[in-house]
Amino acid sequence: MLSTVFRRKATSVKLALSMFEEFGMIEIIDGAITIPKWEKHQNIDGLEKIRKQTRERVARHRQKQKALIKGEPQLILDCNVTVTDENENVTQEIKNKSKNKKEIENILDNSSRKTETYIPPKYYSLLESISYKYNDRFLYPNNYTLTHAQKMKIGEYLASGYITSDEVISMIERIPEDATSPLAYLFKSMENLKQERMLECKAIAHENARKKYMINE
Repeated sequence: MLSTVFRRKATSVKLALSMFEEFGMIEIIDGAITIPKWEKHQNIDGLEKIRKQTRERVARHRQKQKALIKGEPQLILDCNVTVTDENENVTQEIKNKSKNKKEIENILDNSSRKTETYIPPKYYSLLESISYKYNDRFLYPNNYTLTHAQKMKIGEYLASGYITSDEVISMIERIPEDATSPLAYLFKSMENLKQERMLECKAIAHENARKKYMINE
């Protein structure tokens, strides 16, 4: 089922699950996947914020229903924003998020079509540290986590030799709280740094070649 949902090979899903189970991140009991000590990982502030937002939405909905029963065309809220305007804003926000999600899916789909690059095992523990940092920052309240394919993509940057795991973790720490897509922001930051390092290497190679040419003369 997981291989169908995430569109990945069954062997890849089994490997990912075995790694999660090995690190104690999940438990598989009679075919059911559970997270040990789930309550321990709950973000109390985040949950309270979600509950507050839910209560506010319910209250606004009830006010709107009362207004409709009374025959009022629009309901003016305390913040001087009409329900109609608010609905339009919410609709636009959903459209923007859907558009950004589609762009990210296209990027990941295109990368998944390419032949997977071999990632040496020495990078696995570093990728787990990076994944832990990313998940710790963005799991709540948006439920953003790194998938196996995304970690392997980060592993390609590490294996290139232009970026270190510490630099990736620093990038994660600097991602703005209001970033529409933390994942896209992270990959863009890594790509920019890689291109910068590649240009530096080319400049150094050019300078060394120039000096060697001058000596030979």
